[in-house]
Amino acid sequence: MMSSGWTDLAIKFADIGMPVPPIPEGKRRALKKMQPDAWCWSTRPDISSDEMYDFDSYVTEIFQGQTKDYAAFCHSGHGIGSWGLTFQLVHGPIAFALQNLWGAPYNPRTNDRNVFETYAMARGILTSRPEGMKGRTLKYFIVGSDFHYLRHWESEERHWLRLYQPLTKRELLEMEDSTDSLADPQKLWTYTSFATPLDLLEYWEKEVCESPN
Repeated sequence: MMSSGWTDLAIKFADIGMPVPPIPEGKRRALKKMQPDAWCWSTRPDISSDEMYDFDSYVTEIFQGQTKDYAAFCHSGHGIGSWGLTFQLVHGPIAFALQNLWGAPYNPRTNDRNVFETYAMARGILTSRPEGMKGRTLKYFIVGSDFHYLRHWESEERHWLRLYQPLTKRELLEMEDSTDSLADPQKLWTYTSFATPLDLLEYWEKEVCESPN
């Protein structure tokens, strides 16, 4: 039996003709609506739609390996243009933090296609894991935002999408200053950048799933 939270989310998005985020079935059962008058659903009780919108603290938690499996989804923002859908998922060895510009008061549906492609990419990754990839250790973290670029991303790109992987033991030993990782856990990861969600999915299928490793 699905949770009332998942049912509420699914009905709302069916009514507007938008895809639901690819939350695995087991987590759908635990999904709850966090705020009565807001679009915010989560499997963990401490999620804030404002913090999800800021795209900082929860993302950093995942880089630090400080969070257990969870799913969260919200529509939040401010002003007349900075509104978006934010989807976060930690699911065993794979995690996502994805944010699409969508739902601003004066242009609510201008980014529908990108939302569809983003969720198609995430769904494809969840259903096509590399053979033998099991366990709870996080191995892949897919991060992207249409409108947040924070100083610790070391990038001036306003729109970006990245597939992160932890540094290997050899790479960690070769780090010039390992103490940097205490202040910026992102330095313990390497990444590949992509122009579109479908480019990332193609890379995943060819370079990750078909890799002999």
